[in-house]
Amino acid sequence: MKKEEVEILMATFAKGIAGISKTSTSGVRKTASGDVEVIEENLSITKYIRGIALQNWNNAEAEEKIFKALGQDNAAAGGVFVPTTLSNEIIELLKDTAVVRSMPGVQVINLPGDKLKMNSVTDPPVISWGSEAGTIAEDTGLQFGSKELELKKAQVLYKMSRELLDNANTSVDQIVRTEIAAALALEEDKVFLEGTGGQKPLGFYFNPRVESTTISTTPTYDTFKDAAIRVRYNQAEVDGWVMNPRTAHTLSKLKDGAGRYAKNQGGVPDGNFGKVTNIDGAVVKQTTQVPIVNRSAADDSYAVGGQWKYFLIGQKPNIRIETSMHHSFATDQIDLRMVSFVGNLVKQPGAFVVVKGIQA
Repeated sequence: MKKEEVEILMATFAKGIAGISKTSTSGVRKTASGDVEVIEENLSITKYIRGIALQNWNNAEAEEKIFKALGQDNAAAGGVFVPTTLSNEIIELLKDTAVVRSMPGVQVINLPGDKLKMNSVTDPPVISWGSEAGTIAEDTGLQFGSKELELKKAQVLYKMSRELLDNANTSVDQIVRTEIAAALALEEDKVFLEGTGGQKPLGFYFNPRVESTTISTTPTYDTFKDAAIRVRYNQAEVDGWVMNPRTAHTLSKLKDGAGRYAKNQGGVPDGNFGKVTNIDGAVVKQTTQVPIVNRSAADDSYAVGGQWKYFLIGQKPNIRIETSMHHSFATDQIDLRMVSFVGNLVKQPGAFVVVKGIQA
């Protein structure tokens, strides 16, 4: 190809790209299949909520455009979905706010439906040995099964000041996103750790297939070493622990025979009182969503350890918002109900252990 032909081709290509750019609409655009696609830009979740609750779209043209493009002109019928662009900002904050979600190796997937089935081997094959011309024994014990991740409906009721919505700006946006993420994170941690199943996800504490041990006394580092070996017997390795701050505080005060704080076992600085950050290299994270009462006796707590790559979180990528001004009319507040769909699956229950009966 000659130089002149190359220059003509490049100019034509550039013109075509410019034409595509000019046909894009700020905020949303239609794909070739007719679906509505949200274009990444500086969208405001506060303005979006204000428009839903108060029908006030001042200085929120892009947000209103998305709202209408998604076919949500009437928000009265069961709430509205927050566009994926705005939902992702909240979901991303969950990684920094939620403890279980932030454990090493935890997998998070977006599901288009309510369930995900995964094939599994319930009974592994039996290996036989023989001579070169010997008859191979047939293995009839290999069995296949399936595991199911089912999404559950999680709801958070949140009160928001009307003035806060009226003054929607970047700093207010950050406050709203952080508060919503914090509320969702707390409830998510609670059910992943000790959900009872049924309408909630089944948590580690009540999962009968997860390893467990009860100590009914004050913990030491040996408590967690002995629990970790149970996981190792199942061909896995504990790489993280979740516990109440009281338990971590108890560990941080352990001393040797000379009265010095324990070193190099729990992430405690040499000879100093400090925060427990790991046990034998397994990260330690703390949350008050692990209770310190009735687990299993009145003053008991628990801790969960495991190889967290075997824990799967499923979620829908959108959050639904429902609004009401009736219940909080006297205080000039707006009730927001955030609805998300999330579930979990312990792919290998033997890779986790719950230490119960932890006392102060």
